[in-house]
Amino acid sequence: MPSEAEADANVPLLADLLAIPTTDRYPALTMGPELRKVRTLRALADQLFVLARRGPVLVLLEDAHWIDPTTRELIEAVIEPIGQRRVMLLVTCRPEFQNPWGSHSHVTTLTLNRLGRQQCADLIGQVAGGRQVPETITRAIIDRADGVPLFVEELTKAVLESGLLRETHGELVAGGPLPPLAIPTTLQGSLLARLDRLSTTREVAQIGAAIGREFGYELLAAVAGRLEAELQAALSQLEAAGLVFRRGNPPEAVYSFKHALVQDAAHDSLLKSRRQQLHARIAAAIEQHDPDTASAQPQLLAQHYAEAGFAERSARAWLAAGRLAASRSASQEAAMQFARGIDVLRGMEPGSERDRLELDLQVGRGSACAAAFGHPVAETEKAWRRAIALLRDHPGDPRNYWARRGLSAALSAQGNTGPANPRFVHASLLWRPEPVAVRSAVYQPRKDDREGQRAGPVLGNGGDGLRGGLLFPCRDQGRRGGARHPYADCRATDHRQAGQRIRDTGGRAGDQSGRSGDPARAG
Repeated sequence: MPSEAEADANVPLLADLLAIPTTDRYPALTMGPELRKVRTLRALADQLFVLARRGPVLVLLEDAHWIDPTTRELIEAVIEPIGQRRVMLLVTCRPEFQNPWGSHSHVTTLTLNRLGRQQCADLIGQVAGGRQVPETITRAIIDRADGVPLFVEELTKAVLESGLLRETHGELVAGGPLPPLAIPTTLQGSLLARLDRLSTTREVAQIGAAIGREFGYELLAAVAGRLEAELQAALSQLEAAGLVFRRGNPPEAVYSFKHALVQDAAHDSLLKSRRQQLHARIAAAIEQHDPDTASAQPQLLAQHYAEAGFAERSARAWLAAGRLAASRSASQEAAMQFARGIDVLRGMEPGSERDRLELDLQVGRGSACAAAFGHPVAETEKAWRRAIALLRDHPGDPRNYWARRGLSAALSAQGNTGPANPRFVHASLLWRPEPVAVRSAVYQPRKDDREGQRAGPVLGNGGDGLRGGLLFPCRDQGRRGGARHPYADCRATDHRQAGQRIRDTGGRAGDQSGRSGDPARAG
């Protein structure tokens, strides 16, 4: 169990994770992103273990096939210790997900097969409230559901809501011959049929689906523009139909769709023009009514602006999301978000503004890919080469140093160095900044360094740690293969001295560059 001092030290980390300001009650976080990430994961694990001391704990992780890299790191950090604690971790996933934790002796894998015919019939009876459904309809539902529980439920509800059956003495009987399409042939068709019958609430379901799998009442109200009584009545109908679930009460209520396929069906039923209008209104409402969410989760804005067809706004939001992820040392997420921003730029008109935005994204992507996947991977080299191409007409931009340094590190890691490969020219030989723009950098080991911050050399200016000379933020980074690095303790008074040291050591500084100083935030 963490001590009281350790618990107090965890508060700013958890507050930062949740984007909650701590004002002056706790000291500001000054540690590097990698150390902050390590400590945050440790704080979350501590919370779990403290709860387990008080009583049994059930942890649910659904849809692990969509797990993000950082959450996966957290699970990997606690999977071994929970074997000795009163914790049950229940993980659900699709069959194609490769279980990375199955080697632990206390981990059990259960495969859930499709339901048998009798199990399907029992489920149909439960959905029908214990009333007996005609045999012909039961067989038709079972045949079309193919043992998928959600399909069984939705087909049964679709038939019950269709008005084709009437109740007589506790049994359901058909009012006449069933039309050929009385029972939908697909799950999506079943869901759409149910939404069509809820004509007065369909639009509310569509707006909620455009917001996401979960949506808050206040944001829904801001986008829908309906009277409060009318909106709450529509939501109550969706709840009664079992399409959405609610936590809390309006206006603090949060709604969630029963299944991702329900959300998809509602969202896909929108016409393209209407869908774009909704996503634009959602993004505007988030920025206007919930600026904290907009700043803490810029990826939400990016997704809505992309769906709305606003390429530039989406790309800028993806850039902000990537930089935020990089600042938390979530390098894989950052690399993905920078790549998403580059993708949406295809919908933006060519020009200098587009080039500047792409340059920021490519520099961020190069740094994130190097940190997440290593320098030799093709994505890292591709990002740096594109950044260099975009910088061709801007020789005075300091990002020339970042890009060429990153490319030289990538080529060095691939073994493409020296005279045998004419592509390899070290960054320090390709670009030199003006002396007036140079600021000093000093190696300053901190007590945090003992906790294993592996950041590599970063460009630092003594202030924000992002521009200027070369700075090694931790002592053990001064060693490579057991040898002391030639300038781990140096004071680089300008880039020319740093460049000379790089040349003297054969470029050994460059091959760790992407793991530390973050050009994604150097902009």
